[in-house]
Amino acid sequence: MSTSIYPRVIHALSTFTLPDENLNSAWASSGTLLHRGQTVTVTANHYEATKDRFGESWLDYSEEEQEARWGEVRFRDGAAPDDVNAWDNDPGLARLLRETALKDARGLQNTAERADAVAAVFRKYGRGQTSQSLGYVPEHR
Repeated sequence: MSTSIYPRVIHALSTFTLPDENLNSAWASSGTLLHRGQTVTVTANHYEATKDRFGESWLDYSEEEQEARWGEVRFRDGAAPDDVNAWDNDPGLARLLRETALKDARGLQNTAERADAVAAVFRKYGRGQTSQSLGYVPEHR
């Protein structure tokens, strides 16, 4: 693919690393870790940094090619839609974000504002589990 389409906006559907723009820099890191739901602008330098020894880049993969290579679609063009959330495939993250947001919401002094904030948390993250786990079911004698 030509670098003429860059800069290009993509959004992550799973976690992956986008290499730094300048891999020759003495202070270069290992890249930017992108998580589901994040949107990033990929520059021509990013694109060049993703090329393999044959001059091919995984940024050129179609959704079908991504599925064949990784068993999943990792990115799509454009900004992330509102229904693509970082916690969709990570119940632990969803629980952490929900509990943090609930703590903040329940800390509000105004009763009406507190009720609205708690309802907004439930709409966004769901109500969550009623318990963590039982581990075993006790016998009744």
